[in-house]
Amino acid sequence: MSKQLQSYSLSAPGFYGLNTEDSPLDLGAGFALVATNCILDQYGRIGARKGYTRVNSSSGNLGANDVGVIHELVQNDGSLTVLFAGNNKLFKLGASNVVTELTYGGGGTAPTITASNWQCASLNSIAYFFQTGHDPLIYDPAVSITTFRRVSEKTGYVGTVPSANIAISAFGRLWVANTSSDKVTITFSDLIAGHIWSGGTSGSLDVSRVWPNGADEVMGLAAHNDFLFIFGKRQILVYSGASTPASLVLSDTVGSIGCIARDTIQSVGSDVIFLSDSGVRSLMRTIQEKSAPLRDLSKNVRFDLNSSLAGETLANLKSVYSEKEAFYLLVLPATFQVYCFDTKQSLQDGSSRVTKWDSIAPTSLRSLRNGDLYIGKNGYIGKYGGYLDDTSTIDLPITPTMLT
Repeated sequence: MSKQLQSYSLSAPGFYGLNTEDSPLDLGAGFALVATNCILDQYGRIGARKGYTRVNSSSGNLGANDVGVIHELVQNDGSLTVLFAGNNKLFKLGASNVVTELTYGGGGTAPTITASNWQCASLNSIAYFFQTGHDPLIYDPAVSITTFRRVSEKTGYVGTVPSANIAISAFGRLWVANTSSDKVTITFSDLIAGHIWSGGTSGSLDVSRVWPNGADEVMGLAAHNDFLFIFGKRQILVYSGASTPASLVLSDTVGSIGCIARDTIQSVGSDVIFLSDSGVRSLMRTIQEKSAPLRDLSKNVRFDLNSSLAGETLANLKSVYSEKEAFYLLVLPATFQVYCFDTKQSLQDGSSRVTKWDSIAPTSLRSLRNGDLYIGKNGYIGKYGGYLDDTSTIDLPITPTMLT
């Protein structure tokens, strides 16, 4: 006797996102085995991601090279300037989004730039550029809107600015770390003065002896609610009192998980998302907590993600958090993959609803103050939106478990 067929009603197929970890034979209803070029919309339904349109029509001296980093300088008067790097040069988007190369405006020999993997930070209407093995640079529109200089060439410069690879602007000062010779010292500038690195309230913090599980190196920094988060490769330090560096106190440590890629760290409201060696994590911290619990956002795609990371250069990974789109994007450039983590709602186990994109291939990302999401490409910047990838259609394969 044949078994009677049963009907099922599934109002939103795939609304839990991808699950490539569990067996398809007993995978819960609502998960998808394939969800490519998708997002979870505001109603919890799975649908097509947006495409992008070109922001600049001509490339200037960027040529056909990748846009390695995009930064938005927000000045004290509210003026906004989009800066970016590529082809070992610095650029800005001028009037009508015309690409303008920034030329060296200092008084000596121009600095040698051999890569475009800067980490940028803004302080007091000035943009700062940091990258290992390079002189730290500034773009100061109060001096010139077409040139850059070394930090050391700014009027009033004091001390020695580290040639760091990590930089954030927080609590009214710059915090930098990870030079070619020192991986365990965080150095901070004077208040509202990214060019003063000696005297005043500037200083440094040596963390070489406070790692809970032995030696490590600083891979990234983040700040939230008077806390400074210091990410090692395998552990995390949490310092309180960061708004007044003289009062910095080690208040918590995480000894088993760290960050493996600088540009995967993103502040998300009261959270900090980052990539560890076991997947994408969320570090949740409140003043009332005495410990820092961790959530594994990539639990349902962990094996596939880790397998893809094996073919990547970790220093080239990029990420962005878009408050407007309510997602965190992790870009794996070598394999042309983008993992999209929905931040509107978590699953019951604390993991994120995840989809994967395979045809947009950003080389850098930046969420602007007005909510626009800019995407670095080969020779131009794109703006997330519309229904085409420039002029190409978007392929949208979806396989919900109930339909397999």
